[in-house]
Amino acid sequence: MGKDEFEKLKDDVHYLIVAHCKYKDMSMYDRALKQFQKDINYGQSEEMSYNERFAFLLGFEASLKAVETITLKESDKLKNAARRLDKPLEQCGLMSAT
Repeated sequence: MGKDEFEKLKDDVHYLIVAHCKYKDMSMYDRALKQFQKDINYGQSEEMSYNERFAFLLGFEASLKAVETITLKESDKLKNAARRLDKPLEQCGLMSAT
């Protein structure tokens, strides 16, 4: 999944959460939910109750945020490791010849 697809998925699930609260299952919300189910290859939310579906959407959004946080932390670790490789190595307080 590319960055643009991930951002779209985050936007879509956030829209559904807002729409779920505001529109209470109107047709626009239903169309967006069907497209979301297709995008994530998950077709069981139609059988969920109103509250179960809302909990699912909140949990899905929280999972996306966790994935993004983990990805950012891993990216920072890689950047820091790359910076350390640029610096001369020190052994026992002495600069190495490399």
